[in-house]
Amino acid sequence: MMKNTLLAILSFSISMTTNAFAAPKNMPIDFIGEWCTPSKDGDITTYTLPSWTEDHKCNEILSIDQWEFVFNMGGDVETYCNPESIRTKQDVAPSGVAYFATISANCREGLNPNRKSHRTYEFKRYKGNLMIRSK
Repeated sequence: MMKNTLLAILSFSISMTTNAFAAPKNMPIDFIGEWCTPSKDGDITTYTLPSWTEDHKCNEILSIDQWEFVFNMGGDVETYCNPESIRTKQDVAPSGVAYFATISANCREGLNPNRKSHRTYEFKRYKGNLMIRSK
């Protein structure tokens, strides 16, 4: 009896510990990579894959990995964003697949932990182009 009670308490403690920490959100695989040479049209910024740029030269790189994305706006200005929630969808057409993601992220300017903000981004990828709208 004592053994069963001890096992139940131990099991409950383990489940409470694992549920107390939310796992970090993973960026969708379709957006991971280095994107560069942004162009702005209204509130939408379009990035391209390095192979899609003129002379294959990049500037102002957007780096997306599994855990975060980093905007480098030239010089020492960088914005680091960690996703908190991600909604994805895709649209399939004969010419290719468009990938969409709405990402709520906790962002910070540079390495300064005091300059944090919560932002929502809409990502759309079609072939070698990535369009981002910040809400």
